[in-house]
Amino acid sequence: MITILGKTEISNIQPPFRNFGAFTHLIKGCLGAGILAMPKAFSHSGWVFGTVATLVTGICTTYCINMLIWSLVAEMKRNRLPLMTYSEACESAFNSGPKYAKKTSRCAKHSADVFLCIQLLGICAVYVLFAASNVQEILEYYGYHINFRYCIVAIWPVLILMSLIKTLKFLAPMSLVANILIILGMLIIYYNFFETMHSLDERPMIQKDWIRIPLFFGIVVFSLEGIGVVVSIENAMQNSRALIHGPCVLNVAMAIVTIMYLFTGFFGFLRYGNESDDNVSKNLPFNM
Repeated sequence: MITILGKTEISNIQPPFRNFGAFTHLIKGCLGAGILAMPKAFSHSGWVFGTVATLVTGICTTYCINMLIWSLVAEMKRNRLPLMTYSEACESAFNSGPKYAKKTSRCAKHSADVFLCIQLLGICAVYVLFAASNVQEILEYYGYHINFRYCIVAIWPVLILMSLIKTLKFLAPMSLVANILIILGMLIIYYNFFETMHSLDERPMIQKDWIRIPLFFGIVVFSLEGIGVVVSIENAMQNSRALIHGPCVLNVAMAIVTIMYLFTGFFGFLRYGNESDDNVSKNLPFNM
């Protein structure tokens, strides 16, 4: 069941899926267009600072997601409910606190919904612009000059059709296909990285212009952001304990994602340096 916003409806519980389905959803939820901006992020930080900061950010993000799930489980046990949404868990947590917190529980619930909507709308807008810009660039290469707005409209039918699938179990195969395509695309980009590699001495270890450091963290945090799907995945898993217990699905998925982001940022920065584009695929030659 997808429980991001709104009241939990026990009668609409989704068919559960297994650990591998949860793993593919987590990878797809955290591994998106942001990975192509990692070389640009490293250009704002330097390769030493960027490497350390990316690892620390990945660890902090994983820890925060774990804390969110553990808190959600605690609130479900306290209220004796099988499922809870973000906003319901937030309201319940405030109601369990001191008197001044209880008075703001309804406000906290609505605030969680508002901020989650803003975050998800922002991410979806970035992905639409990313897809449309790539479609436009390919069409222009073949001699078709089309307005960027028309490219955005052209991809709407595909997005709308995919949005009609509300069950995560049935979306798992699409996530798997998407992950395979992402990996194939990244292998092509990595091939270009290693084709002409610059030495570490040619790139700054730490960016001297510290005003650019916040830009680095903005890109990395945006890239690693997958919090919007975690609770939905946990609620729809056949064995939800596997998400956060033992050598859990969540930690393994986040470790793979963090390593891929670090690898892309590090070697992309060595290859292109300060010339790295916000979308590193635009640095690639068409005739490679």
